Amino acid sequence: MRFHSYCPPEACFTAADEEGIYLQPELPLWTGKLDAPGDDKRVAWVREEARKVIETYRNHPSMVLFCLGNELQGNFRFLQDLLGELKRRDPSRLYTMTSNRLWLLDAPAKLGETNMPPLVDDFLVERAFWNKKEKDGMRGQTFFAEPPNTSIDFSQTLQRSPLPLLTHEIGQWNAFPNLAEIPKYTGVLRPINLEAIRDDLKKNGLLTQAADFTRASGKFCSELYKQELELALRSTPLSGYQLLDLHDYPGQG
Repeated sequence: MRFHSYCPPEACFTAADEEGIYLQPELPLWTGKLDAPGDDKRVAWVREEARKVIETYRNHPSMVLFCLGNELQGNFRFLQDLLGELKRRDPSRLYTMTSNRLWLLDAPAKLGETNMPPLVDDFLVERAFWNKKEKDGMRGQTFFAEPPNTSIDFSQTLQRSPLPLLTHEIGQWNAFPNLAEIPKYTGVLRPINLEAIRDDLKKNGLLTQAADFTRASGKFCSELYKQELELALRSTPLSGYQLLDLHDYPGQG
């Protein structure tokens, strides 16, 4: 179970120990660029936070994986050096620099870094491998470009990975919002996005169908997730998959 740019509390590790769940905590870094000029205090904080996470939770058998953050960019040499430091401090778990690094293969040159440091990761979490002309994706967005089938997989793409690989944030299928939830949000959490959808439906005489839209799109969403998981399981040598998400997430629209 991945924790996106987040490290859960002690109770989560304890529960995962008891249930036999593998966890991947991360530092609270999300698409950030580290080690920029004048960034010394932030870099020092990141180093210390990484040390504290490892020292605090290292004795939990559920802490199998560790990641520096989500889709990190910037000074990759610094990130690789930090990862090496953590591995030397505690080599008993598996490390990766970032979930979805966005720079494999030809991407380093596009980012102005032609001589990338060698990988020190133990595994990768990726959604695609880039080459000069296109990217080989490993998510189910191909569903809408292909006729329905049960034969497509990502095995050929996976052969390009130099390390064991987990797919990054597969899923992300959307369903029509449940407008009945509007009263549950108050104060600064007022759901003005849901209110706008409700008002638009009302203006167009469709508000009475809102529950039907939610139910139908939810069933379709479930089918897409099923197909997504089957696609991942057909692909070899895939080491695992990470879904987005295990619960409703209203933060993306």
